[in-house]
Amino acid sequence: HLSITHSNGVVGRVYRSDGHTFTSDSYSGYTTPLGEPSCAYVSENYIRVGDWRIGQIGDYLAITHITGHTAMYYTNDGYHFYGLKYEPNSWLSGEGSVLQGSA
Repeated sequence: HLSITHSNGVVGRVYRSDGHTFTSDSYSGYTTPLGEPSCAYVSENYIRVGDWRIGQIGDYLAITHITGHTAMYYTNDGYHFYGLKYEPNSWLSGEGSVLQGSA
């Protein structure tokens, strides 16, 4: 799971590796032990957090799990769509150089 959480503990969205999304404060990164940080970095083409990439693919911003499931994507005109799809897939954006973080 990838959880987008406000510092007050409220979860905006949880992304599951199979492409499903939901909200649940029980997945708050501020109230759940996270363990040691690993594999979080920014590249020229995407942000990687664990098994997830948030990256630009053409006119889209896609949130994609390493399995290829895109949980959500956004268009350049402000619309968003729930995934359960394989495209747009931010794992296809190319590697690019790591700008910050630990690969």
